[in-house]
Amino acid sequence: MRRLGEGIAVLLVATGVLAADWSSCHDDLDTLRRRASDASDAAEQVAQAADELDTKRREWEDCRTFPGVYDLLGDGCQSQRLDYESARNEYESSKSTLESNLDDVDSAQRSVSVSCDYAFGSAMGPGRRPVDSLCRLLQRYKGRVPSASLMETCKKSRSEQDCKKCLE
Repeated sequence: MRRLGEGIAVLLVATGVLAADWSSCHDDLDTLRRRASDASDAAEQVAQAADELDTKRREWEDCRTFPGVYDLLGDGCQSQRLDYESARNEYESSKSTLESNLDDVDSAQRSVSVSCDYAFGSAMGPGRRPVDSLCRLLQRYKGRVPSASLMETCKKSRSEQDCKKCLE
């Protein structure tokens, strides 16, 4: 009887029945769907912010070019400049939110890959190199965190040469 049980276990492992936890796979796919939906919403916000930024840029340029027509407050186009800067800050903020949401999608996809025992193919076109998630994360913190700290963090899992390439 023991030999029969061992044979069934070997058969189950060999056929992949035990390879994936289908309940976790389902949960991780649901999480991926939610993360992708959040990223889609964030991308829409970036598009709207980009349109608003373009409008405010044109209004400021028009005011500087034709102050007699567009500088209604007589403030040397400062109100248009402030509107432009506000729109630019909103655009940058929405882009940052999108990048964060895309990182969440990436993480959720990796979870799906593990729990569903599935290797996703590369979506990169010709001539594109894989995006290194650690490098992408370190790049996001350039200018916010001292370069030496970023380098030390990177060197915990990469060679110094790879880290220099990543941080350039």
